[in-house]
Amino acid sequence: MKNERGSGFKIQKDTLMMYTKHQFSFQSHLIQNSGRFSRIAVAFLLVALFSASAFSQPLAQGKSKFLGVGTGSNIWSGLHLYWNQITPGNDGKWGSVEGTQGQFNWTNLDNIYNYTINRSFRYKHHTLVWGQQQPSWIGSLDSAAQRAAVVNWIQNVGQRYGSMAMVDVVNEPFHAVPVYANALGGAGVSGYDWVITSFRLARQYCFPGVKLILNEYNVLHSNTVTTNYIRLI
Repeated sequence: MKNERGSGFKIQKDTLMMYTKHQFSFQSHLIQNSGRFSRIAVAFLLVALFSASAFSQPLAQGKSKFLGVGTGSNIWSGLHLYWNQITPGNDGKWGSVEGTQGQFNWTNLDNIYNYTINRSFRYKHHTLVWGQQQPSWIGSLDSAAQRAAVVNWIQNVGQRYGSMAMVDVVNEPFHAVPVYANALGGAGVSGYDWVITSFRLARQYCFPGVKLILNEYNVLHSNTVTTNYIRLI
C-alpha cells in the first residue's frame, strides 16, 4: 500500500515494513493472534503510517519560529528536512576546542556552524562557561591567568561565529560551578558575581544581536533550584 505523498507499507508474514519517499524505514514485529494481526498492531500501523507521511515534509520550512536539534559534526543527511536550528553537542564545549592551552581545534565546530550558515539556519553555541568538559589545564592556572583564558575563549568564539543567533553563556550554574568561578568574581555581593561577569564578557565579545542564555535543568522540578534560579535572574 502506498499513499500519494510517497509513504507506504508492506506486510511480510509477521513483519510490517514502512517506508517513505526519503527512504527512511523501520520494521515492527507485529503481534499475532491465531494467525491474524491484532487490532493493536493494526492501530499502530495506521498511526505510524500517517505520522511518517506527515514528517516526510519539511515542517520548519518558511516558519517564523524555529524547530531546533542538537548534533555532532557528522550531520545526518536528512536533518534539514525536519529542523532549522542547530546546537552543537560536545563540539562547542571549551574542552573539545582548546584541549591544549593556546591550540584551538575548530574543525568539528566549523562544520556544524557552516552547515547552519549555508542553509540560513539559526546557530546556538553551547557553551561558554561550565564546570564540566572544560580544559584540564585551567585548574592549574592562577586566578589572573584563569580569567585571561576565559576572556580569550569567549572572544575567540564571538569573533569566529559572528552570525550565531544564541549562545549558552553559563551552563548549569547550580550543578556544575567551574573551578575558575572565583577568577570571575566568585559569589561576590550578588551571590553569583561570576555568572554576571560571564554574561558581561559574552555581551562584550559577541555581536550585539546575539541572545545570551542561562542554561539549567530541573528548574521546574526542584523547589531549591527554582528558588535559586529566580533569585539569580
